[in-house]
Amino acid sequence: MNGHAKLQIITGNGSFKKVNEMDKNQHRSLKITIAVLSAWSGLMFIIFELTGVKWFQPGDFSFRTAMAYHGILIPAWMMLTLSYYSQHIEDCEFEGSDFTEKLLGAGAICAGILTGIGSAMIHGQGFSPGTGIQISGMVIAEITALIIIIKAFSYHFRTSGDKVNTTAWWTVSIALIGLSLAAPLGHIAGAAKDFGEKFNILIGQANFSGLTSNEVINGYIGSHSHQIMASFLAAGFALPFIRKSTCKQGFLTFMEKTGLFVMATATIAQVTLYQYCAWFGWEPPDIFSNGTNGLPLDDFVLVVLGFGMLLLIPGLLLKRKKNCASENYSCYADRLIAVLLMAYMVSVVALGLYIEFHEQYFGHGQGNALGVTNDLAYIRAHILFGFMIIPALLGALLNGNVINNRKQVWIITAGFAIFVIVTGFTGTFVWTFFLNSLLLKISIVFTAVFLFIFGYFSIVRSKA
Repeated sequence: MNGHAKLQIITGNGSFKKVNEMDKNQHRSLKITIAVLSAWSGLMFIIFELTGVKWFQPGDFSFRTAMAYHGILIPAWMMLTLSYYSQHIEDCEFEGSDFTEKLLGAGAICAGILTGIGSAMIHGQGFSPGTGIQISGMVIAEITALIIIIKAFSYHFRTSGDKVNTTAWWTVSIALIGLSLAAPLGHIAGAAKDFGEKFNILIGQANFSGLTSNEVINGYIGSHSHQIMASFLAAGFALPFIRKSTCKQGFLTFMEKTGLFVMATATIAQVTLYQYCAWFGWEPPDIFSNGTNGLPLDDFVLVVLGFGMLLLIPGLLLKRKKNCASENYSCYADRLIAVLLMAYMVSVVALGLYIEFHEQYFGHGQGNALGVTNDLAYIRAHILFGFMIIPALLGALLNGNVINNRKQVWIITAGFAIFVIVTGFTGTFVWTFFLNSLLLKISIVFTAVFLFIFGYFSIVRSKA
């Protein structure tokens, strides 16, 4: 373990207590990285608001808002991936881990900052200095994530995976690969939008598929965005189960294994489906259809993914043994993630299904149906809460081990997180049915506050 020996002392009740002989600066660069990414994410919410991003305009994102959205999601992706990395260094570190941590930390911070700056500079479609800065940040993010995935696979097979739960590890790894496969689609979509008929890939695919250029571009964008978020949430909600630990009541339960297996299978299915849709111009058909109501095949796959996530909730709520001092944070982080997961399942998945089967009222957000404005409100509300606020919180909470383990610190942190979840959850329903976005606006403000607080405590922890 590169000179950083860890002793395990058997206590009187037969459990294990880890005693670190590492110096106090162990993994300090990782903690500082999380602090910077968290605080930077909070700052991005404020900067985008000041630069005129229209978060609360009903309907899908405009080009300007979509670019700003990347400035929020890339830091969350980096925090998610660094959490995956940290699972492999807790007991037996990657070779050359000190240098690796600094390299990956620099990559993650550069990715987050450059993407954010570029996103804030972009005000219209077309290649610009802001676009170049944003793309450079995204490419660094992809390289950083790829390095972590490659090293994780090398470590896993070199050690026969004896430090992690194999089912959880594969579920997370497959989802992270899905994220990496979705990223290039975004670059291609951006190039197709910026260069149009001068972009040879676009013209070639349009001729091959018999679709118009706009239809091909929309296929890129839809597949990219859906695959990214489904993979992100699958990886994030499975990550708490990746560690083998004496702090759990045994290893994975049958319900947890089933949930993880369903999630891994559904992740492979959605990645395959969206890649096929993007490259062959295929539109998933509706299933269980009845008149204007129906559930598209890709949404059905995402519902199956959500069912797998549901099976993880009891495990996230499970009380851990009190004699594991190094994991005291986990009971708070895991329960917050469970609340986050339940909020997502009800406000995004369940509400989305309700709307899909009441299209005679909601009207697919177009036409003369009575609930068209409500559908447009839901489109924006579920993106903001389910696919922006939740990923930002999830990315931070998965790195809960980098902040102070004191109970008072976690009470403050958890209090702000719960307030964000409650206002975001309630705000999604209020905006959808009553066309009032105030609660979601409050939720976004307090998301920024939470990220600042989390970043502050991470910095304090890095000096401990």
